[in-house]
Amino acid sequence: MIAEEEKDIKAIIEADTIHEVLNSEHGFWYFYVKENPSETEKADFGDIVVYEYDIKDLEGNIIYSKEEIGTQTYTMDKEELISGLREGLKILKEGETATFYFPSHKAYGYYGDLNRIGTNMPIISTVTILNIKQIN
Repeated sequence: MIAEEEKDIKAIIEADTIHEVLNSEHGFWYFYVKENPSETEKADFGDIVVYEYDIKDLEGNIIYSKEEIGTQTYTMDKEELISGLREGLKILKEGETATFYFPSHKAYGYYGDLNRIGTNMPIISTVTILNIKQIN
C-alpha cells in the first residue's frame, strides 16, 4: 500500500516541470513556494509556531482550505500533530511557504480524520510559517 501511494506521488512529482521537489529524510516530499533566505532560525523543541495550511487530495481538490482551518499555533514537539506536518514545520523558516506531499502514514493514516479525509489517504498540504517564537 505504501509503495502504491509513493508511486502515485512520484508520478505527480515527475509531471511537475516547474518546481524542484525535494525528498525529505522523514518519508515525504516537498517544494518551496516562497523561501526566506534572510531568516536563519527554524523551529526547535518547545518553540511556538504560528502557521496556516490547507489540505488537498492527490488530484489537487481542496479537502480543507486554509481559511476553513484558520491560523494554527503549535508548540513544537509538545502537542499532537500528524507526523508529516510536525516534521515539515521543522524544515521551514519564518515567512516561508512549502507544498508537501504526504503518504497516508505521514498524514492521517488508517483512520483518516473521521470526516473528509478517508482511510489510508495521501494528501498534499501547502504550509506557511507566519511566526516562530524561539523559546530556547
